[in-house]
Amino acid sequence: MLGRLTEPPLRPTLGDQLGSRDNALNFLRLILAAMVILGHSWPFGGLGHHPLDAVAGIAVNGFFALSGFLIAGSRLRLPLGRYLWRRAMRIFPGFWVCLIVVAFGFAPLSTFFTGESYRLDSAVSYLWSNATLYIRQWGVDATLQHVPVPETWNGSLWTLYFEFGAYLIAGAALSLRWIVERARGVFLILLIITCVASVLARGPLAITTNMRVEALRLGACFLAGMVAFLWRERIVLSRGLAVVCLAVTVLAGIFLPGDWLAGVMAIPLTYLLLYFGARLRTRIGASNDVSYGVYIYACPVQQLLCLLNVPALGVAAYAFTSLVMTL
Repeated sequence: MLGRLTEPPLRPTLGDQLGSRDNALNFLRLILAAMVILGHSWPFGGLGHHPLDAVAGIAVNGFFALSGFLIAGSRLRLPLGRYLWRRAMRIFPGFWVCLIVVAFGFAPLSTFFTGESYRLDSAVSYLWSNATLYIRQWGVDATLQHVPVPETWNGSLWTLYFEFGAYLIAGAALSLRWIVERARGVFLILLIITCVASVLARGPLAITTNMRVEALRLGACFLAGMVAFLWRERIVLSRGLAVVCLAVTVLAGIFLPGDWLAGVMAIPLTYLLLYFGARLRTRIGASNDVSYGVYIYACPVQQLLCLLNVPALGVAAYAFTSLVMTL
């Protein structure tokens, strides 16, 4: 007797699997923060150049991709005022506290190991000059004079200016009814344009302004995340596609110059992260996302450990110690 004909089972989509908080996105952000620490270990430790130091830049790209996915959802759920308040509370309090801790904690502490002097006026200037997210003063005068990356207490904070800028632009764009009604097509076109422009920026376009180049690079990744959210109900979770995206990401990281990475890698890297975010089953980070804290405190910790000559133990020990102390 023939059984009843049934529809073939549909493969789950990003919307199916990432529609609740039961996912591994916070865990992935912690992994990305750890990758930044690993990538920075060579330059901050004075350990020369290694192909793996590129993972720091790739990890930052990943942060922006995940942010784009989450921010698009947040803006479409919340009215503009509430959205902006939540975004400001996500970034500014922790950022300001980090500036205070570095200026009045890490910087004077470092002088006990180096014999350098500490200038209170420069510490106050460090806090005041950087309070708006745009980093104008990288160090506290008379400290960190004899390390491989001198006079720089926190080399990672520069990305927060672009991050918050992306929040503002996304919030404003998704306040316009015309754009919201055509969001899938509009943001897909913007993504394609930005990816191409990112590749051309230091090629035929010969753009040398760092702000513009980084805006294109990080903007491409952020837009890739937004597009993934807008198309989430149509993007299936495919192991085969994830393998292809992994291969493209790895090969691009190995063989392509850095200027090409964001333009080529933005889409496959975004899919790969969201695939693992949907498929991994872990409770790490589920209730307490510490990735932002790890990201903004890692550089000061690495600089302090450098003063203690921890890099002499090797890059693995330096990176691991940095991660543990930062956590």
